[in-house]
Amino acid sequence: MKKLSKLLLILLCCIMLSPISAYATSATSTETNSSNSINEDTSTSSNTDSSSDTDSSSDTDSSSDTDSTSDTDSSDTDSTSSDSDDTTTDVNSKIMLCDNWQIPTVTYGQTVNIVLPLVNMDKYDITNVIITPEISTETSSFPFEIEKTGYVAQLTELLGSNYNEDPLERRQEVTYTFKARDDITTGYYALNFDAIFTNVNGTQETATITTYVKTVGKKGSGSSNNTSVPRIIITGFETNPENVQAGEDFTLTLHVKNTSTNTDVSNIKCDLEATADGTDENAVTQAFLPKQGSSTIFIENVTKGSTQDISIDMNAKASLTQKPYVLNVKMEYEDESCNQFTSEANVSIPVLQAARFDISDPEVMPASVQVGSESNIMFSIYNTGKTIMYNVSVKFEADSISGGDTYVGKIQTGETGNVDAMVTAQAPSTDDGTVKVLITYEDESGNPTTVEKTLNLTVTEVDTSTEDDFDEDLMGEEEYDTNKSPIGIIIVIILIVAFSAGTVVFLKLRKKKKAAEIENDLMSEIDDVYEDDIDSVYEADDEAIESDQMPENDEATQSQTKESPQKEGDDDEIS
Repeated sequence: MKKLSKLLLILLCCIMLSPISAYATSATSTETNSSNSINEDTSTSSNTDSSSDTDSSSDTDSSSDTDSTSDTDSSDTDSTSSDSDDTTTDVNSKIMLCDNWQIPTVTYGQTVNIVLPLVNMDKYDITNVIITPEISTETSSFPFEIEKTGYVAQLTELLGSNYNEDPLERRQEVTYTFKARDDITTGYYALNFDAIFTNVNGTQETATITTYVKTVGKKGSGSSNNTSVPRIIITGFETNPENVQAGEDFTLTLHVKNTSTNTDVSNIKCDLEATADGTDENAVTQAFLPKQGSSTIFIENVTKGSTQDISIDMNAKASLTQKPYVLNVKMEYEDESCNQFTSEANVSIPVLQAARFDISDPEVMPASVQVGSESNIMFSIYNTGKTIMYNVSVKFEADSISGGDTYVGKIQTGETGNVDAMVTAQAPSTDDGTVKVLITYEDESGNPTTVEKTLNLTVTEVDTSTEDDFDEDLMGEEEYDTNKSPIGIIIVIILIVAFSAGTVVFLKLRKKKKAAEIENDLMSEIDDVYEDDIDSVYEADDEAIESDQMPENDEATQSQTKESPQKEGDDDEIS
């Protein structure tokens, strides 16, 4: 019965070990070695079990089998774990540091700039590069104070060799500013930076970037030699002018201090090397170049605890963008025993890029106005510089005008802003009509700058004589309108009609009077004729009676009858 139970236990162990062996085999890159190791372990386990069954059937054999089996499992697990660790190690060599930057030196309690000149050694571009330093609270691992919640830096892309084969042309610099701890030791510290980026296939990759910093601790730290080492440092600097403009000359003054309280230093050589910026004919050039001579300055002696100033005239390249540029100062000196020492310091010099702009010829319509009238002013502002002009505004100043304030806003490099303003004439011009145009803008730091331009706009008094003439013309027009009003025309017509009617009446009366006179004359003549005829008739009658001749009477009667119609015709003619 005991032998049967042992056999079942062995079979159960074999069944449990089989899937573990298969999983370990598929998870490692050295599949053959792992398989052989598992087979050997299985063989050893089976041999041990067989010998145990043959030699003895005691409980001790059962315990030994169990121990052997557990040992085998443990060895299998350790082997699988070690194999798995070996296969996950991945060294990424795409991001590296250029060799154009020297290891900086920092003294305890001082600040230092750690510059990472990154370059992509792959032929394809990589994007979304995120750099993070490995920070530790242990001074032995991280020699700097932890002053921020995060030190993440990001680059949009790092160009590959397909873009340019020269690594210096493709490099991008990431700068960190740290303050050394007071308890650092003298020596060298390795600084590790983790990088995460996206490759050309869209897959994220990681890399570790390592650089070094030389540290100088307090007296006796990191060295068995207790001799005091004299140190010289740069305590500060000044520039004249205060704001360094790209393309202009400036004087740099460095304050060099001997921090030793026991030893003087002498034969000090200071080499100034500015950050490389761009290339000229395939040669790397520096951001700052000495105006005359070399960039090396010699100091004969600096006594213990004292400070001495050194100055050099330099020129900032015109192509520099607006940002701080690092100037590295390497110092070599000797103490009183002619022991040679070296020291290094960095200073950051901000460079400003002056805004440049031009305006078009102003259009003033009309160019001459009277008091109370308005004029339209239009012109364009061209940003010809390398910096953005922020909050651009325009004002017009003159005693003769008011209004016209215009806000243009932001003008990008190479773009144009337009001004369209209306000004009101307030008083006559006392000069040639000059109007000041004040153009104000701000730089990236919010510092305002005002530039003055001029234009001509003449303002005159209102012409009152013209108004009088205008009033007279209006009066004349009113009189003219009155003369030609409908009432006047009606009166004239009535007068004409009355005159015509009077003339007609007068003529009719005159004609009637004349007709009456004619009628009276005719009547008089008729009466005379009639009387004569009657007399002749009576005479004839008398004669007829006398002569008794009747024919003659008949003839007289007929002649009267004929005269009567003639009288009637005469009356009709008179009427």
